[in-house]
Amino acid sequence: MLGFWPAKSFLGLVNFEDPGLNQAAEFCRFPHYRFCEHFAGMESGFGWTEALPHLFFLGHCDLSNGNALGRALGCESSGGGSNFSLILHAYARWGTEMPKVLAGRYSFSIWDAQRRELFACRDHLGSLPFVYHRTPSCFAFAGDMQSMLEGFRIHRVLNLETLAATRFVGACQVETGATLFAGICSLPPGHWLVARRDHLEVAAYWQPEIHADLVPVREEDVFAQTAELVENAVSRWVASSKSPSLAFSGGLDSSVVAVVLSKCLRKSNRTFLALGAVNQVDNSDLPDERTFMAELSGLDNMELRYVPAVGRGPFDGIDDPSLFHTSCIRYSRRFLLDEVTSVAQGNGADMLLSGDWGEHTISESPSPYLLQSALQLRFPSLLSTLRSKRQLSGISEARLLASEAKHYWWRPRPRTETHFFSPSFIRTFPGRLFPRYPFWPATQKKQLQDVQRALALDGLMSTRPRESVFFHASPFRDPELLEFCLAVPAHFKSRNGIRRYLAKRSFEHMLPRSLAWRATKLPYSPDYHLRYNEQLPKAIEFINGIRKSDPVHDLVDVDRLRSLAKPVGSEASVSYSAALGPVPRTIYLINFLRQFPAFSS
Repeated sequence: MLGFWPAKSFLGLVNFEDPGLNQAAEFCRFPHYRFCEHFAGMESGFGWTEALPHLFFLGHCDLSNGNALGRALGCESSGGGSNFSLILHAYARWGTEMPKVLAGRYSFSIWDAQRRELFACRDHLGSLPFVYHRTPSCFAFAGDMQSMLEGFRIHRVLNLETLAATRFVGACQVETGATLFAGICSLPPGHWLVARRDHLEVAAYWQPEIHADLVPVREEDVFAQTAELVENAVSRWVASSKSPSLAFSGGLDSSVVAVVLSKCLRKSNRTFLALGAVNQVDNSDLPDERTFMAELSGLDNMELRYVPAVGRGPFDGIDDPSLFHTSCIRYSRRFLLDEVTSVAQGNGADMLLSGDWGEHTISESPSPYLLQSALQLRFPSLLSTLRSKRQLSGISEARLLASEAKHYWWRPRPRTETHFFSPSFIRTFPGRLFPRYPFWPATQKKQLQDVQRALALDGLMSTRPRESVFFHASPFRDPELLEFCLAVPAHFKSRNGIRRYLAKRSFEHMLPRSLAWRATKLPYSPDYHLRYNEQLPKAIEFINGIRKSDPVHDLVDVDRLRSLAKPVGSEASVSYSAALGPVPRTIYLINFLRQFPAFSS
């Protein structure tokens, strides 16, 4: 016998001093557990099985190895095909070793009424969040930050150390598990935790590593295996989706997802909607990616639709601070993804795939490839690559090599800030940059470090809005694919001056040549500067509304923000980088701060 109640997100509270938690009826009653509406893409909610009456499941699980796990447990005949039931049986057998046998995307908790302890686990690459807050007697947790903030009356305190790391997002270190809210932590990807009344243990069960034995000996087999792993990853992600869709940019990574998704769905005579963000009609004189998107219009089970995001821009919603309460980390061109998401959901899609994380897997460009070749005395390969790069870029061989050496050994401080912090805040909380890479260059080790740094920033990124967490999916965010690509030597990733060679060669048989071997790409939203200028009066009004006595001055350099909030030209404009990054993002930061009593206006 099984009991299961579906949910879109989950919210749990364990009171270790409440003896009623020994009973299932008490455990599933609010405030211990609460649910939102059903999410179609995976098995989500609260569940229990009669065979294990002392264990209770709450969370999300979409296992890709459910059949194999069921056979290993020998529980197919007792309802073991249910994801949450498999997880409960696996936990009963293997305890905290259980995550090592799971594959897929998941974020869940298990309450053990006999041991009076809570076990929680998150998938390898953190596809789904898990945040928690601990007090001496209680342990509160949720499947996303929005549910945590709305479901519990936790006193919101700003984590200033973590906030300081957002000055240069991606270049500054963040304490493991830390979020922007003091006292609210994020369970890191590939980790589990056990919470008891007087003890909290957090441990890693998986970390990305370089395994050279994963790479085939024959060159052609390397490209064939890359394509196979991507196809397997796409198949796993869409297995539970009734109506998948694709955020299609026209670039290499999303094009790969498009052709592989088409192949996977064709086996079951299914179709999908591909949505490409393009310029507004009024800005049609500017080139965008439509020409490259149209190269795949021949896929018979893909409906290509252009999304101009009419009237949208980087300052959407800045008059409503509540829209920014989960995080101040927000992409200035997110309005395009928001519109694509809205169109996908309006057409009945239950999942939106993208090419995200392609840069860490199939499209990774090895660096410092030239420097490594020179120090390893591989001069024929080095000279061939330098000549090819000179022909493509017009830059001399000496300058190419010197530039790479300078960037690697004398890495300058990041130039473009994410937020304009006040000088006093920067002096007090300067932020810690990631340490330099090892002196002796090794492209594979550097790629591994870049992946580790991306995962280390999870505490900042786990504050994504609920709809972003559960609707968006990236097939490249796959541990098996990631570890294979980490192990692939650099000469498969860059050859004859061609970057992203692994992806291009692996999928040249599926992609039109104009897509597979293109060397350039237009920026995402070429008409961004026009949208920015159109909404700029709203932003200036917002900035001018900040009084001199406003406490946000303690953290934000409002004067600098005001001086740079000006109309911009094309991407070549001197002020374009400010318009694309710190100007809108600093406004997002101010709205984020308004939820804290110390910064309410």
